[in-house]
Amino acid sequence: MAENILVVGLNPAWQQTLVFADVKENDVNRATQSLQFASGKGINALRALDCIDEKATILQVVGGATGEGIVEYAESLNCPHLTVKTESNTRICTTVINQNSSAVTELIGKSEPVSMLEFSKLNQKVNELNGFKAVLISGTTYAGVDESIYNKIIEQCADSFIIVDSCKGLEKTLKDVTIDVLKINADELKELTTEDKVKNGIASLRSQFNIKTIIITNGKRPVTISTENHIYELVLPVLRRTLNPIGAGDTSAAILLNEFAKVTNLNDEVILEVCTKAFAAASASCFTFIPGQFDGETAKEIAEQIFTLQLS
Repeated sequence: MAENILVVGLNPAWQQTLVFADVKENDVNRATQSLQFASGKGINALRALDCIDEKATILQVVGGATGEGIVEYAESLNCPHLTVKTESNTRICTTVINQNSSAVTELIGKSEPVSMLEFSKLNQKVNELNGFKAVLISGTTYAGVDESIYNKIIEQCADSFIIVDSCKGLEKTLKDVTIDVLKINADELKELTTEDKVKNGIASLRSQFNIKTIIITNGKRPVTISTENHIYELVLPVLRRTLNPIGAGDTSAAILLNEFAKVTNLNDEVILEVCTKAFAAASASCFTFIPGQFDGETAKEIAEQIFTLQLS
């Protein structure tokens, strides 16, 4: 239920996706398709939840006409929102898809920093957070908001199941708190620990922070899952003729949030079952142009092709 789970998506975007048969540098390129919609990691997670008829409350910072479009989208999904409004417009991001080469390029717009008053309003909303069974913290903060706000959210929601999904400033986010699931990619793991090998990076994370389950994604390669007992690999099927991989990580995070919120007895078998559902949905989302959108039947078919290996 929307009242039970919270998505923290502090840095949403108004998204433009342009699809080209081919893209040529220093030339005029005409799109074959043009899409505009609310996006950002938190909004993409709401969209993924809507694909399975689930809702969540979202905490977000938005501004201007683009921000109003994001609020309207959340309301169209019947999702409660805790919104701080700024005077400046929410950023516009553009995805360029070259169908000839299958290249997908993401152009990130600039956000103007929040004012002291706007930051104070965000702090007030954080101080009022309570009663959520599970919380997903996803993405970067809004410009001008220090990443330590995530640490504060975790402390405020200490009784919730906490999932942190590849947000910046992890040292501040994970400092002096306990989280249930950390999901980052292999590049982020190396940046955080300076370790080239995933197993060494996981060991380094466990020596620095209190994390119960660590999930490391690595593009098309297997997903590494480290529970408190063992390390596993989740082997995904090879996907062909995909349309847009942007937002696949947001999709998996949303399904992780929804599924873990239902769990009463957590063990390795349950964790692997939840991860299989989550990454099957993520893979299915790659067959659509809109981040976070996926077909449930496609996700089920992909889930049947996923298998796990125990590494230790």
